Amino acid sequence: EFAAFCKKEKVSVGHLVILLDNHQAKFDENDVLMKMWNQVRDGNGASGEGRPRARRDKKSGLHEGVRRPSILFRDRSFSDWVIHASPSVKKLLDRTIAKVDSDINVQNVHYGWAHFEELESMTYSPRSIINFQQKLIKLTELGYVPLSPDFYVRGKLRKEFGCTKQEPQLVELAEQSVGNGWNLEDSTCFGRWSGQASNGTEGEAEGEDEAEGEGEALKVVHRPYERTTEEGKEIVKGDSCWKIAWNQTRAKCHQTLVGDLESLKGGMAEVLAGLTGHTDRDKARRNVHDFLANYTYIYWREHFIQHDLAEADINILEIVNKHLRAGVKKEMGEIDCAKAGAAAQAIYFAIDSGRSMGSGWENMDQRAFYQNVVMLTLGLCGGIYVYHWTDDKTGARKLLGLINEELLGFEGAYERYHLEKLAISREEWLTAIRPEIKDSSDNVVYRAALRIAARHLRPLGYTEEFTRQDAGMTTNVGHLWSVESCRENFCYENALFCGISEA
Repeated sequence: EFAAFCKKEKVSVGHLVILLDNHQAKFDENDVLMKMWNQVRDGNGASGEGRPRARRDKKSGLHEGVRRPSILFRDRSFSDWVIHASPSVKKLLDRTIAKVDSDINVQNVHYGWAHFEELESMTYSPRSIINFQQKLIKLTELGYVPLSPDFYVRGKLRKEFGCTKQEPQLVELAEQSVGNGWNLEDSTCFGRWSGQASNGTEGEAEGEDEAEGEGEALKVVHRPYERTTEEGKEIVKGDSCWKIAWNQTRAKCHQTLVGDLESLKGGMAEVLAGLTGHTDRDKARRNVHDFLANYTYIYWREHFIQHDLAEADINILEIVNKHLRAGVKKEMGEIDCAKAGAAAQAIYFAIDSGRSMGSGWENMDQRAFYQNVVMLTLGLCGGIYVYHWTDDKTGARKLLGLINEELLGFEGAYERYHLEKLAISREEWLTAIRPEIKDSSDNVVYRAALRIAARHLRPLGYTEEFTRQDAGMTTNVGHLWSVESCRENFCYENALFCGISEA
């Protein structure tokens, strides 16, 4: 993908820099790993024999290892210590100075120790921002230079920072290693987001239930958390069964709405293929893919206007005719352009419904997951509009059926996806999806989907299916209990849920 991008953008010497946690490397000596300039081993473990290597470019002065992606590893334990322990500036300096390597210094080679902080870490305690400012000042006074990853790697490539005899060091990466997964030392799966983990990968999670997957024993992950109620603090078991149901629900809705973008069969993919004006499947596929790639200028127009383009440069009609209708003499009119734009938007909404933040936490009733449901519902509503405009009543009914059965009927996912086979009781299921607000007794999937569907489909004529009251369904949700409800630096005025009581 990166090579294709460089070719398209006419970048003669491109270099990819990857940021990872140190546990994601199959490497035992952490001190060596962190101080070396590392690159991905050919084939990530293959010998790479016979593969041509880029020679030193006299004009640019680049190192011969330029073709391999470089990796900057973050010291996970060091970063967690800085973020969560809020150490004094003196302690931070002491531990940083302790990483000085006299052997490398003698070689006059620049080396680093990568540490990254999330912006949210500034809110963890009253000392966070002050410490951050002071440590930058003190480290600079001592001769340390904070560098961005690209600047550091560019210096190594050009040999401006010097290289040891071992650099670039080739490193093999662990497959399916997730930087923000739970129980990272043992986990090589996506159990945090899927709700299930392979045996032996989530060993510290409490009370996992075993179930047979496809030739592999799986465990349903439980992560207990503390929730604030009117009666006081409550310890919740943290069943992840809602993630299992949601992933299957979303996959079904996504597949029906988007279709197959390779065969251009079904969903919005088929609609866009019909608008290309090509009967040749390869040409139609190329046009659809190019159009969807360039639709980013529309979808994130505010970003591009802020940084690169003027409003006049972003025109959906021009993008449609340049990419979707490429190779066709007859240009598309405004009506068909609206269909193409709505179809592309529906696809992007469906993709947005899979943001990892939504299923990255223990409880279901929270704002990040609410947004995922909203985006999926918006995508389905957009698809219904497209089918109405193309006079495809069957397609519209199919998407409306998904809203009713999969989203408004999310509680029925227990039976629909046979969660009992995973040793999940119905009581556990109902506990996992229960609302955490006073304003509604319905689960968050139902609340989000009903509000969005009513607001967008009533104008299309679905007034019997959705009422005006449905359009005013509350947007209140629970807090992200395990991460944001109790910080030293701030407290929510409403400790029970996010929002304002409408009762």
